[in-house]
Amino acid sequence: MNKREFVAACVAILASPLARSQDGPWPAKHLRLVVPFPAGGAADVQARLVAVRLSAYLKQPVIVDNKSGAGGNIGAAEVARSPADGYTLLLGTPGPMAINKYLYRDMQFDPESDFVPVSFVSRITNVLVVNAKLPIRDVNEFLKFARDAKEPIAVGIPGKGSAAHLAVVSLEELAKLKFTEVFYRGSAPAIQDLIGGTIPFMISEMPSVMPHVTSGVLRPLAVTTSEKWPLAPTLPTLATYVPGFESTGWFVIVAPKGTPAAVVTTLRDAVDKVLAEPTIVSRFNSLGAQPVGGSPKEQIERESSRWKRVIANAKIVVG
Repeated sequence: MNKREFVAACVAILASPLARSQDGPWPAKHLRLVVPFPAGGAADVQARLVAVRLSAYLKQPVIVDNKSGAGGNIGAAEVARSPADGYTLLLGTPGPMAINKYLYRDMQFDPESDFVPVSFVSRITNVLVVNAKLPIRDVNEFLKFARDAKEPIAVGIPGKGSAAHLAVVSLEELAKLKFTEVFYRGSAPAIQDLIGGTIPFMISEMPSVMPHVTSGVLRPLAVTTSEKWPLAPTLPTLATYVPGFESTGWFVIVAPKGTPAAVVTTLRDAVDKVLAEPTIVSRFNSLGAQPVGGSPKEQIERESSRWKRVIANAKIVVG
């Protein structure tokens, strides 16, 4: 092989789909995808769906590891401290990626400076739902019900500082209302009290409430995205009645800051292929989620700016 052929061969290797690190082709071992919430939730289910197919494209196992606590901060902090080699990733949500830094006094990581955005996995809408026994059929009737009440009506909230909590705070601000906040440890107990009539309404993720909508015990009034949600085309947006309102759930994959650009590109390309598979699209849609793909950088920055203002105005502090 002459010099020219040798150089051409090297270029071909470097241009191959697999990224290269100082130690050779990447990935050379299994990857760990940290979910900062308990098993069984929306984040965990999506992570496991992606991990199985991602393993096929990367030719290495992708292991889902649940590290829950502190609104997602514990798992996120662990990933932030991990080596920047692409083998440890975080499935991020609005909490650890855009909200918590404005709520918690003692943060062990900074979502902007400690991570590099890899992939925008999916978006999911919240739904404004009421107990079906109430004589409320649309958002106008709900707003009138809230304004005419002698005392602020109760709202179920699955955790102080959660995305659902901030959605309620945002609704109060934009609609010029005041609610009595009733906090729960998660969505499930709040939904049970909503079904039982203890609280009249909630803003909750679509997958959590739709089975109860189907059974007829809850009534959906609107989705919280800025535009109509394709998976619930008959529901109006809350912004139609309360201009400026928006609250979207989302899931992203990030890696520790300093992860090589070639590794990030390889990961993003592989995740995009996973999210485009018809079976994955169907499974995500069944969960009320829309696969997205591409870089989540703009989404994280935009949401961080939005919730910073809401939290500051409401003077919310968690710990």
